Amino acid sequence: MPYTSEFPKGEDVSPEQAHETLHRLSETVLHASERRRRALFERLTAANAEKVAQLLEQNPVFFENKADAPKQILLDPAMAELLPEEFFKNPTLWIESQKNIERVHEEDVLPTGETIKELWEEHYDVSKVKEFSVKSADGKELKVVSKRIEPKELEEVARARRAYEAGIPTPQVLGEVFDRGNVYALFEKLQAINLATPAVQMQRHHSHYSPDYTTNEIEFSKHVQTIFTSMSEEGVRRLQSLWEGVRAVIEIRKVCIILSRVALFEYKGFNDLAREELESLDDKMQNVGRDILKRLGYKDYKDFLARAPLAFPGEKEDVPLWFFNKLDKERKAMQRFQGEWESAVLKEIFGFDLLKEERKLKNLCRKKGIEHKDFAPRNILMLWDFENDRPLPRAKNEPKLYLVDWELEKKSPSGK
Repeated sequence: MPYTSEFPKGEDVSPEQAHETLHRLSETVLHASERRRRALFERLTAANAEKVAQLLEQNPVFFENKADAPKQILLDPAMAELLPEEFFKNPTLWIESQKNIERVHEEDVLPTGETIKELWEEHYDVSKVKEFSVKSADGKELKVVSKRIEPKELEEVARARRAYEAGIPTPQVLGEVFDRGNVYALFEKLQAINLATPAVQMQRHHSHYSPDYTTNEIEFSKHVQTIFTSMSEEGVRRLQSLWEGVRAVIEIRKVCIILSRVALFEYKGFNDLAREELESLDDKMQNVGRDILKRLGYKDYKDFLARAPLAFPGEKEDVPLWFFNKLDKERKAMQRFQGEWESAVLKEIFGFDLLKEERKLKNLCRKKGIEHKDFAPRNILMLWDFENDRPLPRAKNEPKLYLVDWELEKKSPSGK
């Protein structure tokens, strides 16, 4: 709804004066709140405390209304023909009358935009981003996001346009509007959420789950189905197959660590400690240990001790690097399996490897020579099925993620 100014009875002010008063008060409260200077604001307005208190109950107004300001409308032709006549008569009034963008799944607590005094708690202008849709004669709908920006931010719009034309997945720039002292950038609206939303972060966290080597098949299956409640049986089988590889590498790594300690104790002459280390292995690990010894090139434990490292791990002198290189090989194998595990989980949850697609976005920007200052999750969008609260299916050749907010510098924490 368009804003309406309701001044205290008895006040004889024109609509223009009412707008300017609310605009200045809104900006002042916003900036004072950002700088935590409410006490200073209240001291400066103490003489008019009652009137100010009444004004603080009004809708915040952040847009300009300068009738003599230059007017310029630069729109994509396909969009221009869909907009109503009212838009061209007064672009500012038409845009500001549209609804604030719906921030679904957002973690940040934002003001409702109903009163100026709300800004003391949450200093943010929720009215600067609007959304609306226009329809063509054949009923085709175009969804649009309007973002009120500062003139100095126009380079951000130009960069977004260059990125789109270069083939980087990002919403299309549909136009720029200069009217009554305001600047509006219009973008295609995607049915999406950003990667910083709890809905994504919570599911993304599951990819870090790594099964313990002691978990048996039944326990593993139950655990996976408990965490990933919607996972298909085929998905569980894929993870189980990968888990077997992860478990094997975990076992290898643990045995290698024990063997290196045995070698140390044997070399230093602590034979009793060396024997205790070997005896501490349970039957299962004894068997695994023998298999691993063979993989590492030893006949048995006796052969291993005879050829054990000749120095404490970490010392540079007389360290048989061939031995530690084998241990390092097992460590890299572990990392590789863990990477494959995370990739498989993300693909099962989102339909694609989220981390891989993020890297592709970064590499594409680098390849095209178009810099983006902040690849933070909040600036990356994923198309979303809001009705079923899950990612929208994407074909193999379709973009999986979209990059937004082509700012020149990283925003401050209060930028939200």
